[in-house]
Amino acid sequence: MQTDTFVTPNLVEEFTFPDGQPHLKVLQYPERVSVRIRNPTDLFKVQMLENVYHHQNKKLHLSILYLMAGRMDRRLSADEPATLAAVCHSLLWVSSLDVLCAHSEVTSKSLQLCSPEPSTTEETIFDTGIMNCILNYDAELIKGGRQATRDVTHSLVYPDTGACDRFSKYKFPKWHSGAATVVLSKTRELSTGRITGMEITEGTPGECCVIVDDLCDGGATFIGAAKCLREAGAKFVGLVVAHGIFSKGIQHLFDNGIDHIHTSNSFRDWTPRPKFSVTTLL
Repeated sequence: MQTDTFVTPNLVEEFTFPDGQPHLKVLQYPERVSVRIRNPTDLFKVQMLENVYHHQNKKLHLSILYLMAGRMDRRLSADEPATLAAVCHSLLWVSSLDVLCAHSEVTSKSLQLCSPEPSTTEETIFDTGIMNCILNYDAELIKGGRQATRDVTHSLVYPDTGACDRFSKYKFPKWHSGAATVVLSKTRELSTGRITGMEITEGTPGECCVIVDDLCDGGATFIGAAKCLREAGAKFVGLVVAHGIFSKGIQHLFDNGIDHIHTSNSFRDWTPRPKFSVTTLL
């Protein structure tokens, strides 16, 4: 069974030449294909897939679940690359595409070069994730002998104004009615970029807080947010992110103030477990 493949399972047969070069053979030609582009090898495999479709005169719609370089969306100096633009330039033969929860609008603008109408998808992962966090919290309340849901104040938390601008437009119809919005801001050490503190700039946290953002790597932002929310009275802090990288491990977040995590398998395959739920996309 294939795990952590770069593409919709059973679409290609993959193998590697003795010199380390990846290769593939396309086994079927659906028009819509889901891919993970996490590293240069994945990008090269997608280019090979595009090449075969183009040669066979087949239409290809790419659903990009994870797009490498999404956070490297600007040129830092004249001597450094605009990495995201370089990655997007590599996707030239697709008929159309969408990307799950692009990190910024720069991604959409860069993808205009390879598709006239690139789109992003976000609602499903966050609706599902918020409900998983809430259901987990409600179960804990019931176990503790308290009345769940109606006696608990809920807050939807954005860790910065960027996340608020992106996600606040979604109504999250499955979210408990009346949930408050809380927005945080963070301060960084200029020389290292390390987060040195967070504060609440809008709203008052309820007992149950669910943080929403696009991506979690090491998790410093969310650990800082959890500390800030708990100091303001939160009893439960859930985290919903579309892209779970968790480079310092999931337990690192649980050990530092996060009670429940929900993510997708956009970056890699995850096994659900208590306090950790997954929306399967590939």
